Amino acid sequence: MLDKKIIQENFSKYAEHYDNYANIQRQAAQDLIGALPTSGINNILEIGCGTGIFTELLLKKFPRAKLCAIDFSPAMLSVAQNKLNQKPAAQKRTKFVLADAEYLKLEEKFDLICSNACFQWLAEFEETLKMYKKILNPGGGVVFSIFGPETFRELRAALEAWQGQKIELSAQHFITKQKLQSQLKKLFKKVTFKEKIYKETNPSLTELLRKIKYTGTRGQGIPRHIFLGPQALKDIAALYLEKFKKIITTYQIFYCKAEK
Repeated sequence: MLDKKIIQENFSKYAEHYDNYANIQRQAAQDLIGALPTSGINNILEIGCGTGIFTELLLKKFPRAKLCAIDFSPAMLSVAQNKLNQKPAAQKRTKFVLADAEYLKLEEKFDLICSNACFQWLAEFEETLKMYKKILNPGGGVVFSIFGPETFRELRAALEAWQGQKIELSAQHFITKQKLQSQLKKLFKKVTFKEKIYKETNPSLTELLRKIKYTGTRGQGIPRHIFLGPQALKDIAALYLEKFKKIITTYQIFYCKAEK
């Protein structure tokens, strides 16, 4: 199981660095914004707004809509709010709420509930989607991107080669494609699904680990009994290069649209 308290602490601790390393999250936000409907959207709920990368795209795409952006990290919310300080018009349409995505107490209903690269951290995916469905207006929908379990598969392989045994990274606990599709189809009458694989090359293993740390995608991190000292990092990097020729990283992302 994913420890949400640790995940929350990681996001808050490195919030000020997030935007400098979130290339994949930014690309996913651009791809997701293009999948959103173009009309009939007046009230939007954004789940896991983070530093506001997707928030800014939403405000631009829907210049008349009201937006409620939630996140469970106070530090991430602070960064997002600061981005809108110089944009009074957008600021007036936006409400930021500190809340856990799985325990919302919102009275209003929404035409659109959306999220970029956040839902993989939900502990109870199906139950949370049921809750979102209840606060959707008739004809409304949930549109989101979510990391899949094949994310960081090269890093896992290199770590396992170094340890000589199976290693569990947080990404392995992300919901599978089959389970995701099944649960969405059970709850919503119309579901659209797309999978996309992104590949990113890093200059070094150290830089990859830094990016994982600063973007919060490490989840609970590497198992605590594993100590990555200088020699360990050197050995793992050598195994990584032996297996894959470069420090390449896979990001598996699912794009989902579910209509009520």
